[in-house]
Amino acid sequence: MTRRDLLSIGAAALAAFGLSMAVLLPRTLNAGDDQQKLAAKVAVPKLTVNGCEFSIAGGEHLGAGQTPTFTLVAENKGEESQQVQLTVNMTHMQPSSPMSRSAPRPRSLWQTQRTITLGPGQRSEVSLESAAALPPAGNVMVTLSSGAQATTAMRFSPVPSKPNINGNVAGLQELLD
Repeated sequence: MTRRDLLSIGAAALAAFGLSMAVLLPRTLNAGDDQQKLAAKVAVPKLTVNGCEFSIAGGEHLGAGQTPTFTLVAENKGEESQQVQLTVNMTHMQPSSPMSRSAPRPRSLWQTQRTITLGPGQRSEVSLESAAALPPAGNVMVTLSSGAQATTAMRFSPVPSKPNINGNVAGLQELLD
């Protein structure tokens, strides 16, 4: 046997060994533990004022024309009672035109002010019902603010409603508008 034959046999044996181990091993060769899968942790935007944390929940997956209901979650992490004046503002921005050189200005759809009083370690949930219906297109942004502090608590796009086209000109005109 020549040296070339030995190298060919060695390469074939190594490939067969690798293929056999890949098929026959009972577990993967990943470095992580399969029981502890890493879950994606999405941070919830929070506004912190005087040791109190405020966040907004709800409002996602709403269609055009619906009025959203939000839940304001407030939690006092401090040792003293706190009274916080909070403003919740929902704004809307139309999709930009391809012919425009600047983005459209956001317009306010709904705004409310609440005074939240929390005792030490107290948690409270307040339901907020918007008086404004969601527009058919664009982006909706909900902001929390207190004094000079503010944060964007939520951003979403309304789910567009499906147009009813019955094969007539009126249905087609609704789609084009």
